[in-house]
Amino acid sequence: MVDQGQIKNNLAWHIAQLNPANQMVAAMRYVRGDFDSEAEAQHFANGLKMMEQQTTLTNEKAPTAEEQEEQKKAKAKAKDGLGKAEEVLIPLLEELAEKKPEDLAVILGDDLARHLRVVQRLYAKVQMVKNLLSKAQGIQRAMAEEFNKAAVEVQQEAAAAKKSEAAAKPEAKAADEPQSTAKKAAAKPGPKPAARTAAGAKAPARRTPAKKAEAAAK
Repeated sequence: MVDQGQIKNNLAWHIAQLNPANQMVAAMRYVRGDFDSEAEAQHFANGLKMMEQQTTLTNEKAPTAEEQEEQKKAKAKAKDGLGKAEEVLIPLLEELAEKKPEDLAVILGDDLARHLRVVQRLYAKVQMVKNLLSKAQGIQRAMAEEFNKAAVEVQQEAAAAKKSEAAAKPEAKAADEPQSTAKKAAAKPGPKPAARTAAGAKAPARRTPAKKAEAAAK
């Protein structure tokens, strides 16, 4: 894919660190256009690598009640801080961006150098947070990929178990049929011997006395 120009060398190096199955996932998702930049694809590949090194997605133990409370507070604080930045800082920067350089030179006056240093510090922090959030997004996508893969495996195992169970039922039924047939044959009475009727039976021949025989001959 590198030779064909589909993936750059840097991204290919990150993907090559993965097992063959995850290599295919990362490469295909990048070629498909699931990422906005090559950096996002790298963070996704790094997230997959992290998932490969973990035995479970829950770090082998559930968080305690105290840890859950700390996570809840951290989430609320981060959400509040980002909300303030979105409500206050972004509109302020947008307002400054609409002005001309000569206007800012007059408006800010002697404070221009100080404001420039503040914006530079702000820019550096924004870049750092952006990179951090991009890595977090890669890990989140990798976790979702692992979860979907595990879900598919569970579904396949359930389907295989159901199929084997369905295949076992006809075999058990076929094994029971000879026994039931034998029982029926044993219970069924045999044919009765034919009764000898009076018409069919031959009467025994009577012996004629000698005198009657002589009289009949005369």
